[in-house]
Amino acid sequence: MPRCSRITRWRPPGSATPVKTVRFCLLAADGALRRWTFTEAERYLRQALDVVPAVPGAAAARLELETRVQLGSLLTLRDGYNAASVAEQRRLALDLAARTGSTAELLSALWGAWGNALVSGDFPTADRFADQLLRAATRTADPMLLLAGHHARGQVRYHQGRLAEARADLEMASRLADENAEQVRLEIFLQHPAVSAPGWLATVLALLGEIEAADEVGRLAETRADELGHAYTSSYLDILEGWRGVFLLRTEQALTRGERAVAAATERGFQQLVAFGLPPRGWGRAAHGRSDEGAADLRQAIDIFSSLPAGHMFGHVMLAALAQALLWANRALDALSTVEAAIAESARTGERFFLASAHLIRAEALRRLERPAADVAQAVGEASAIAHEQGAQLFAARAAAYAA
Repeated sequence: MPRCSRITRWRPPGSATPVKTVRFCLLAADGALRRWTFTEAERYLRQALDVVPAVPGAAAARLELETRVQLGSLLTLRDGYNAASVAEQRRLALDLAARTGSTAELLSALWGAWGNALVSGDFPTADRFADQLLRAATRTADPMLLLAGHHARGQVRYHQGRLAEARADLEMASRLADENAEQVRLEIFLQHPAVSAPGWLATVLALLGEIEAADEVGRLAETRADELGHAYTSSYLDILEGWRGVFLLRTEQALTRGERAVAAATERGFQQLVAFGLPPRGWGRAAHGRSDEGAADLRQAIDIFSSLPAGHMFGHVMLAALAQALLWANRALDALSTVEAAIAESARTGERFFLASAHLIRAEALRRLERPAADVAQAVGEASAIAHEQGAQLFAARAAAYAA
């Protein structure tokens, strides 16, 4: 029978049962993951899967589910939410969770499947998984399912540009995360929702034009991240705050938080978080006159995400940020083609939270190219209409100032 080869200070005896061997492997994998040694943790988990077929009865499905949930979380930390290996483990775990009726593992399977869809830019599917989380919460009265459901739906609504709805869900998620902090399992959520929910909420409030409230919520998220001391959560928040700096035109915030996110994620091996940190760092570099470095960061991130066969989120905002960097480099024609690609990407995916700003960037590119004033005014008008439709007062105010 296969054995878990090494477990920190534990080694299953030769007479260990299959159940004990799997448990030893899961314990070893957990210890390795706490040290952020991904390769070692993955080896233990795959050894556990090799042993699972020897487990008798219904316990085999339960242990396989637990192992695949842990493996899916590990691969997400290392490779990202929408890596092919992650999608496969989430699909298998979701099927097992439905068969075994495990509430805790159903949470992990649905949360993982939702994250895979969201990061792939498949917002209708992500929306369906968020609804499944909320329906499961109603059925089971489980507070973690309820927290995950509101958190998930709030992020989907944000990407769709439905900001008032996003605010309501994320406020609920923030409250539930505070009230049930001791029940949160980081191996499921990966980033702590007591940090990530207010982190996303701060961004939504900024787009709604409630800057002081956004800053207050952002400081709260920062305090909680510092108290938690969890590397993945801290890097995740740095990315959110870097993007908030981009939206608010706070160049130092975008640069500093982007640099910190990339450095920490690189050190820990969080590959997808490195890619997510590049755009705010690149935009910040370009804003500080480092045009070539900034554009290179943004192009690198776009290339990384564009290479993913499942698709990706943040497409329109990364392209729009690159267009702005090109404008700062006095490359208006390149900026125009890039921002028009951003607008087309928004139409393709349904991701719209930065669409109003993209139209303003297009207006500025047209102005610099000395295109007809009517074309510039039309672009500003489109920005204004989208901003008012979404309640994005931040961009509505900029459109009004531009038109004045």
